[in-house]
Amino acid sequence: MRASLEARAPRRRATEKPARTVLASNIKDAELVGERRARIAEAATREFLEKGFHAAVTRDIARRAGLSQGTLYNHVRSKADMLYLVCDEAVTNYQRGVREAIEGVRDPTERLRRAIEASVSLQHRYRDNIQIVLRDGYALDAKARDAVRRRIAEFFDLMRGLVDEALGGADPAMNLVVSEAITYLPTMFAMRRWRLPRDVPPERLVAAMTGCLVAMLTACAPSLAP
Repeated sequence: MRASLEARAPRRRATEKPARTVLASNIKDAELVGERRARIAEAATREFLEKGFHAAVTRDIARRAGLSQGTLYNHVRSKADMLYLVCDEAVTNYQRGVREAIEGVRDPTERLRRAIEASVSLQHRYRDNIQIVLRDGYALDAKARDAVRRRIAEFFDLMRGLVDEALGGADPAMNLVVSEAITYLPTMFAMRRWRLPRDVPPERLVAAMTGCLVAMLTACAPSLAP
């Protein structure tokens, strides 16, 4: 995602809740809107992945989501909104998953290790979303691109905050390199999925990536070694 859509944003502390851009909806029931948008995002992910953004047809997305076109347009205004939802779903779940993984953990080193494990697992799970954003993100208008960039920056900032907590502030350059590496390398699950052997179970790939990142972390900061 960083390759084409990343933008700098003020860094937030790891404990802060992310700001979130909310698409307009004609429906007032927030729970219903959330449930239907999740269905729309899943259907759009499948259609965009198979056909590409421009070739995908709204009618097919609505049918795949189990909605009429009229109902779909009560929740989104355009295919660009759906593309935004595809990204937003992934980043929202990244952040939720990482926060759940570190909840109640007080030791900064262990918090970072658990965050890395959760992040790698989630980036593998949402590799389709990442691939779509990398491939089709250019189709967004400037406002939507900025919204996507802010959402992605929130996830990077969350991980950078955890790195700063674990490594301290003695070497900001090292903290930057480590945080960039642990957020960027797992995108290989989307960017180089054609290189991933089909006979290797996904959980093995996730474990290998997690082990690689933790080993890199302890090499850069020996004091963090268990």
